[in-house]
Amino acid sequence: GINAEYGARVQSTHTSTMKSPSTPSAPNPLVNYYLAAFNLLSGVGWMVVLYLLISHYVNGGNYSTAYENVGGVLFVVQSIALMEVVHSLVGIVKTPVMTVLMQVYSRLLCACVVTYRIPEAQQSFAFTTMAGLWAVSEIRYFYYAANLLGLSPYILLWLRYSLFLVCYPLGAGSEWLVMFTSLPYISRTNLLSVDLPNSYNFAFSFYYFIISQLFVWPFGLYIVYTHMLRQRARNLSSPEKEKAN
Repeated sequence: GINAEYGARVQSTHTSTMKSPSTPSAPNPLVNYYLAAFNLLSGVGWMVVLYLLISHYVNGGNYSTAYENVGGVLFVVQSIALMEVVHSLVGIVKTPVMTVLMQVYSRLLCACVVTYRIPEAQQSFAFTTMAGLWAVSEIRYFYYAANLLGLSPYILLWLRYSLFLVCYPLGAGSEWLVMFTSLPYISRTNLLSVDLPNSYNFAFSFYYFIISQLFVWPFGLYIVYTHMLRQRARNLSSPEKEKAN
């Protein structure tokens, strides 16, 4: 997701053996073990999503029915990311609450609102690519868990800072297409919209809200992608620097 990877999420919500700014707010071993378990559970959840998606096609399924096999698990796994907001609220990670909210927002919008409510989005091929690319990119959860447990296999480091090169632009493009595909249904049903007059004197158009997100998405991708390129250069150069010393 675009905002889901925004800002300091890369290293500021988990500890790292590379001495990144990702340490918990207190050096409590129980906190470390909890965060390691949380990341491991999240990583396994995304691997289940990937397995179900691949199995669907291996067994002769097509993109129009992929959501039927994957959607429920995807909804649950992505909803677990709300715990990252709780982690920030209670102070076991240093990331500001608003930053975390920005991080989980885009995927929750696509997974737990748009595709959950709109048949056209569920039946779009973009749903398959979106869910698959999300699942592949979430190798990062295993990377975080390993670091919290004092492990630092280079393969996880490399995958964490290399898979995004493909997954982010294609994933963001898939999210954009999922939202775009949903517009006719939203317009036809007035989904999640509030019309005047009403007792609260308040109006909201979900249709125009989604249109606004279509304009925002490319800018969000640029911010996240360039940030991750800088992170990649810094983190993947570390082993070579250590050898040089």
